[in-house]
Amino acid sequence: MSGGSGGYGDRVPTLGGLLFELSGGPADAAEVARLRTADDPDTPVLPAEIEWYWRRDQIDSRVFERWLGRDDHERVMAYASFQHRAWRAGVERWASVGVLAHPEVLAADLWSHLYDFLGSRVRGAQHLRSEILETREERIRLLEGLGWRRDRVGRRWELDLVEGHQRLTALAEAGRDRMAEAGITLTTWDRADRPGLLEAAHAVSSEGDLDVPSSEPAEASSLAAFRAWLDSEGIHRDRLWLAFDADGVVGISVLKYGEVVWTDWTCSARRARGRGVARALKLETVLQARQLGFRLVRTENDGENAPILYLNAQLGYRAIPGIQAMVLDL
Repeated sequence: MSGGSGGYGDRVPTLGGLLFELSGGPADAAEVARLRTADDPDTPVLPAEIEWYWRRDQIDSRVFERWLGRDDHERVMAYASFQHRAWRAGVERWASVGVLAHPEVLAADLWSHLYDFLGSRVRGAQHLRSEILETREERIRLLEGLGWRRDRVGRRWELDLVEGHQRLTALAEAGRDRMAEAGITLTTWDRADRPGLLEAAHAVSSEGDLDVPSSEPAEASSLAAFRAWLDSEGIHRDRLWLAFDADGVVGISVLKYGEVVWTDWTCSARRARGRGVARALKLETVLQARQLGFRLVRTENDGENAPILYLNAQLGYRAIPGIQAMVLDL
């Protein structure tokens, strides 16, 4: 726990018939990945992905607590957590909370207990935010009954790289021609031997962070977190695409490779927007994924991020169930 809101020490609260204790080590990441996958088998999660988010919390000096709930047989059957950035004067105080429970122990009273418990642990927050698969309507209604409200929806999409190969190839070729005419070079990170590349790419990524539609105050990732992200599981520098003009980096796009392949991040510099940079980069990533033998890629975007949603539609993505954000105003 980093800067949490008061610890239980060796006290272990009982919630919904499960014994909870503070957690957070590598072995616990494997348990949380197992719970996440059991809750949504269509989107399996690797332990390394959980470990990355936990490492990011530490790098960014976030305040967090993570609790594992075990049954009488010492099996991990539930997970409850919160995290937030350090509070800043004059900025609304938001915290993210998460609840997972194995299908064998799913019950309305357990979910209610866990959300109430987390609410009691996050002291000083003005808003709590939690994400639920939008098809889990019973859980959404449960939170509404506890005073939560529906907020933004993270739209999810899937692209069939086999069915769309010829179309995507033609679009990519057109994008390369457009970039060449504009004096913009597309290449992967491992081939971009330029001084100050890390800092320049971070600056562009930070602009993207700040411009993503969000109900929470926008805040860019630190340089340390950006560097750690580059080295995280599933991110490969020979598959991370960059765009350069005469003045430096103007775009980034990368897929994250795991049990499911996702677009992890795509953005362009403010000064280069409207020139097709993000589109050209994203096409390079998906064609590369096809060359590596993958059939499908997925992406997720805020439901109000109109430029990216328009791009997804152009490229032939089809909608799949998204993520409903729920907010409790304290």
